[in-house]
Amino acid sequence: MAFVNKHKHIFELEQITPMIHFQGKEEGATIRASEMKPKLDRFLMEYYKDELKEEWIQASSDEEDANKLPSLCYKLTITSGEKRESWDEGVRIPGGYFGNLKADQATFYKRIAVAITCYEDDLLKKIVSAFPTFIAVTNFGTRQRMGYGSFKVIKTNRENLIRDYVKKIGEDKILAYSFDYPSNGGPINYTQMLELIKDFHQHLKSGVNMVNARLGKTIFYDKSYMLKQYRGINMDNAINEKKAMKVVMAKATRSGRPVYDIKNLCNDKSFDAKNEDTLRKVDLKKTKVKYIRGLLGFAGNYEFRNVGEMSQRGTRYESVKFQLKAGSVVKRFPCPVTYLPDGRKMYLLVHKSHVEELLNINPAISMEAKSERGIQVEKIHMQLPQDFDVKDFFDSLTRTKISCRVRSCSSKDRNAPQYCYMLKMV
Repeated sequence: MAFVNKHKHIFELEQITPMIHFQGKEEGATIRASEMKPKLDRFLMEYYKDELKEEWIQASSDEEDANKLPSLCYKLTITSGEKRESWDEGVRIPGGYFGNLKADQATFYKRIAVAITCYEDDLLKKIVSAFPTFIAVTNFGTRQRMGYGSFKVIKTNRENLIRDYVKKIGEDKILAYSFDYPSNGGPINYTQMLELIKDFHQHLKSGVNMVNARLGKTIFYDKSYMLKQYRGINMDNAINEKKAMKVVMAKATRSGRPVYDIKNLCNDKSFDAKNEDTLRKVDLKKTKVKYIRGLLGFAGNYEFRNVGEMSQRGTRYESVKFQLKAGSVVKRFPCPVTYLPDGRKMYLLVHKSHVEELLNINPAISMEAKSERGIQVEKIHMQLPQDFDVKDFFDSLTRTKISCRVRSCSSKDRNAPQYCYMLKMV
């Protein structure tokens, strides 16, 4: 942090992971002040609550936008510094996000500078005091919840700042956890950090099903931890959304005949779907369907790969997609977990209050397979599990090891999970 004069302070930020930027090709593209200032305003209003004076708050000048939040009376300027040395070699974006992202869609600098100018001395003191914490718990740009666009104020301790933030805001709203990055003592780069987040979150929410296309069989499978953890908790003869989608595929017809062969999605050890016959007997109109994984963020669609479509020429394999639709009150629910990478540790910030607010609203949710070529499919109506306890769920991860397969690391057995993670409370 550099002190310029009594009305201006400059913070120097170290960039930890690339930021996906819509103007990534342009020189100097980094965090936009138009993104940072509204976020910082909201943060300060929550962080200080009733400590902010009314004269510091500027009402929205946009009369047409009644929902626009007020802003605080200070100015913010951001300038980029020197790019990372690896930039010329091209920034590799770990797969699985928005298709084929390219290096020119990411910006990555060693340092950037943030200048804050404010003529209200007491307000400036509060901003300067809270700003390192704000940066410690906030990412920027696209896909920010998954660790992209992560920065830190130089010479600050992220864990201490996160701990103080949770204490200030309260565990009734925010929970924080961490786990160590597995390594052999060597340096950890941003690619490994982002691959770790991708794999860990996949094991946590969606599960992993790796299929060898050449052999036509699954070589690595791990069910979603969320589905496993919730399996025996007050299901009340209900089924989860994954089984409901399998029921739809098993009962799909064309001209009165079955369409799909989903043997590859069934197995005798699964509590979801032992075989196609048991699935066809499920009456979705009389069965409750709980959208369990939705509490970690609504998905736009779900895709089942390696599904066989039966025809006179035999069985050919394709994918089946299901489109999710939420009610008019809540159309979108982003993941309530923000991943914050920092060297050898990964931090998880869980927005507990966001999940609880969603459960209180309990929006109507439905899902339907994309019908093609005259295929008749059922529509799925789902409910959120009202008995879900956010803290209990994430606390269970402090007692249970999660297998994870980080593809950027080497392993003798490529088919086996490489590491096990257990969360710690921050």
